[in-house]
Amino acid sequence: METALAAAGQLPDRDAHWRKALNATLAGVPVSARTDERKSAPWKVAVAAHLKATTDVPNGWLAERLKMGSATRVSQVVGAVARQPTSPSAEIFNPLSERLAT
Repeated sequence: METALAAAGQLPDRDAHWRKALNATLAGVPVSARTDERKSAPWKVAVAAHLKATTDVPNGWLAERLKMGSATRVSQVVGAVARQPTSPSAEIFNPLSERLAT
């Protein structure tokens, strides 16, 4: 039903919104940090945490786009950012979120 409404122009294109937000967030991450391709690379976790805090993006969408494994894993690592404020991911997340808030 929701897909039909979106196709009819009655719902916003959430995927396009999420892609735009992802691209804007990635632009705030130094290219040198993005060389780490691990599923739980600090930059990936920081990007996912920022998008979870600012959009309604689902974990599965993030897992697929950022190549982070499963939706469950995204949930786990994003939750850890708040619990571990001195982690490498939090050290990227905090300035990234501040920079993108302006």
